[in-house]
Amino acid sequence: MQRTEGPAFGQVSRMGAVRVRPDGSTAAAIGTVLTDISRPAHSVVCLVDVPSGAMRTLHLEPQCLGWAGDRLLIGSGDSVLVCDEDGHPVHRITTPGWVEHLTGSPSGGRLLAVTSPSQDEHYDVAPAGGDGGDGPLAYTDDPQRPRELVLVEAASGQSRTLDLRGRDVWEAEWIDEDRIVAIMSDRAGEGAWYAAYLAVVDTRDGSVDVRYDPVDGRQLSHPVGLGRHLLVIESISSDRGVVAGDVVCVDDAGSSTRLDTDGVDVSCLMRAGDRVGYVGLRGLTTVVGGIDVSAATCTRLWAGPETLSGFTPMGDIDVDGRVHGVMESFTRYPRLVRIEPGRVRTTHDLRHPGADAYLAAGQTAMEVSWRAPDGLEIQGIVVLPAGPGPFPLLLNVHGGPVAAWRNRWGIANGNRHPYVGLLAEQGYASLYVNPRGSHGRGQDFIDRVRGDMLGKDVDDLLSGIDHLIGQGLVDGSRVAVTGNSYGGLMSAWLAATTDRFAAAIATSPVTDFVSQHYTSDIPEFDELFLRDDITAPGNAYHARSPLTHVAGARTPTMLTAGLLDKTTPADQAVMFHQALRRQGVPTSLVLYPRQGHGIAGFPDTADFLPRMLAWLGRHLKNEAE
Repeated sequence: MQRTEGPAFGQVSRMGAVRVRPDGSTAAAIGTVLTDISRPAHSVVCLVDVPSGAMRTLHLEPQCLGWAGDRLLIGSGDSVLVCDEDGHPVHRITTPGWVEHLTGSPSGGRLLAVTSPSQDEHYDVAPAGGDGGDGPLAYTDDPQRPRELVLVEAASGQSRTLDLRGRDVWEAEWIDEDRIVAIMSDRAGEGAWYAAYLAVVDTRDGSVDVRYDPVDGRQLSHPVGLGRHLLVIESISSDRGVVAGDVVCVDDAGSSTRLDTDGVDVSCLMRAGDRVGYVGLRGLTTVVGGIDVSAATCTRLWAGPETLSGFTPMGDIDVDGRVHGVMESFTRYPRLVRIEPGRVRTTHDLRHPGADAYLAAGQTAMEVSWRAPDGLEIQGIVVLPAGPGPFPLLLNVHGGPVAAWRNRWGIANGNRHPYVGLLAEQGYASLYVNPRGSHGRGQDFIDRVRGDMLGKDVDDLLSGIDHLIGQGLVDGSRVAVTGNSYGGLMSAWLAATTDRFAAAIATSPVTDFVSQHYTSDIPEFDELFLRDDITAPGNAYHARSPLTHVAGARTPTMLTAGLLDKTTPADQAVMFHQALRRQGVPTSLVLYPRQGHGIAGFPDTADFLPRMLAWLGRHLKNEAE
């Protein structure tokens, strides 16, 4: 880590959340600056002059960015900063909560912020901690407060909060100077997102006109309004912010049509002026294109094996239809780019000598595919170390289950430190499978996991291992499994129900769906994917819980959890660890007080990775502790 990160200490080494000025002249992004692996990184605003590639940074602690004409918008804590074109703050507007999203009206004269209020009471069993308080935690049945829409006049800085009559708003964009298209729900709370709908909000009186309810229990993201038409992404989804699927076009009369995206699961819709663009996945290929809203047609701008960064591929568009984002691949360090028809131009390259150190182990990545036992084609990426095989293997299961591995630097997993090069340096191959339920293969492929999670998706993973064994690439007696969230659930499930694995490493897992349902902030998740009644005898909540099957477990299992995790609370890992101990199965548990869902950033990554390598060494290579 010191070799790969050290050369960039003190400078921007990662970049994301790109928002481009409408005329395309300046790209703003949130940059990550690391000074030492023993300390957390900090965020800065990066302003890149697109024609020259010159970059400067603003130390303003951003969490989201936007543009209102030539004014830069920065969300920082519970404040909105309205800056001039040079990035100097002109107005600071205090908002009723944490600023999650910012966007300017078509004229640039107004802006809106989606804000999430702090809750004075505790609404779940994983309260935000680490503040040193030793008073009681009082849990109440008071209603949770919703997210809100704050309107700001860009010139004067005057603001007001719309009265949405208790509705929660998740995402919002301007249609014109007076109307907003929003994804909303009738109640507050994170789980309410799973039942959200598309609506038009009139900023003059706060009235809400519901335009579209998703079909078949699906979820929505990335609303766009242009003239008489509204566009939105619709898909079965596991997590807010990780949605990819169909594009639905809704007209003024409420009639809806699905656009033909040529097999692309769209993950991002964006608008500037009268231009609408999209980014998405078709298999392992990232596709960028434009949409003619009046004709309801999509035109590809670019497609390739490289991808745009984000939990799903993300970008932004300018008024000339050019798409801007951070592009990367397994062998290409992330860089800011501008995508034009058939051409990708690098705007600012973040590569530093640590990237060469990362690739020095000589690892190679290959796309692979095979047939599951039921004949369904499954795709994935395998990373092989230098030298002859067969190699010991670490199967890495992505989160979700509705997500996808892509051709990324280090096969990155969210905002977590990429460690595939470290594995290759130690002689381990790693496999990244997109089982049924993953993005990039259409709604039917995604829907196959709903009601059968931990069913045939298990076969998809195990048959991938068999495929590599059959190719002579992997030693079948030295295979381990890891993953976060759904990947952690799968790791615990495989550890409890099979004898295929020499070791398992489950981070932020679900291990008991009954307690998960009643302690998580998103109980709607298990309702969506288990599709069963939690009160019914012999239900899937019991049958599909790793803890139910722990009596048969023999796999040495390391577990980690964050004490701030509200999605899969830490008790899920604790219970499985204790159950394994009672069975006499080798196990280790690490709880991180500053972490939420997963292990992100330093210094905790610097603690986790040596533990992971030691666990693999002990059980795959028979090394002493």
